[in-house]
Amino acid sequence: MGDRRPARGLSRVARFADANEAQVVASALRGAGIPVLMQDEHAGQANFLWQAALGGFGILVPDEYAREAVQFIRQHRIEARAAPEPDSESLSLANDPDWARQAAKRRNMAVRWFVVALFFGPPLLLLVFALCRGAYNAITGAG
Repeated sequence: MGDRRPARGLSRVARFADANEAQVVASALRGAGIPVLMQDEHAGQANFLWQAALGGFGILVPDEYAREAVQFIRQHRIEARAAPEPDSESLSLANDPDWARQAAKRRNMAVRWFVVALFFGPPLLLLVFALCRGAYNAITGAG
């Protein structure tokens, strides 16, 4: 029978609202020689509406790589400003208010587009159908 040992010594160093962004960061960390586990990867991709309920996608690394992973992510962020050196009690980027604010903006933007598509999509489809039907009737003389 398979040996099922619980995952021990893993630290969440970042969370992302978008699976693609989390995968890019995980890939970059793996390229830097840091072992990575992406949390909630498959559940969030199977049903995108669960992403907010699951809290996004977490980046988990072994405890001994946590400081190195946080430093790597902070050094390679798109923002040009210098990130402060993390102290021992705030190794996670989840504690960084700027990071959390940006993640909330990305999450809120996805929800806004979903609501717009939900409310304006069907009426727009009906309008396009009516216009196309009117144009077809005008061209063919059907009516």
